[in-house]
Amino acid sequence: MESRKKRRIGALEAMNGWMNVEMSELRLTQRQANERLHVLEKKMLEIDGEINEAEHCLRSSVDPGTKLVLEEYQMLFAYLDHKQRIRVNNERQHGFARERLEKIENEMIQKGLKIRGMENLLERRFRELALDKENKQLSLLDEAWLQKQKDEA
Repeated sequence: MESRKKRRIGALEAMNGWMNVEMSELRLTQRQANERLHVLEKKMLEIDGEINEAEHCLRSSVDPGTKLVLEEYQMLFAYLDHKQRIRVNNERQHGFARERLEKIENEMIQKGLKIRGMENLLERRFRELALDKENKQLSLLDEAWLQKQKDEA
């Protein structure tokens, strides 16, 4: 009986170690996803700045009194369109990265709860094993006392 409980405790300890390794891998993945998210946000800010600058240039070229060259206008409009498409693509990537980060964080929460549950179960098993040993010792002491009483009588 005791050996079976010890094996269960060993299995629980191994599973707890494995869960902790998984949790550390999730933390690393979360860190990488966070970095990716920040890179995308930085790119989006840069593109926003470029778009604003190009729009300002386009507006200033349309002001009365300045000569507008059709080729320049078309090039600037194509540039703005290209940057806008890049921005939309980056927003989409940002959304995917945000969703992935949220999934990772939810998975970390679930793993944390599992690990906590495993640790509580392990602690209970240790207490049960200690109580079994204590009960065995007490029963041996009781038997010794009863034997002593029989011998005296």
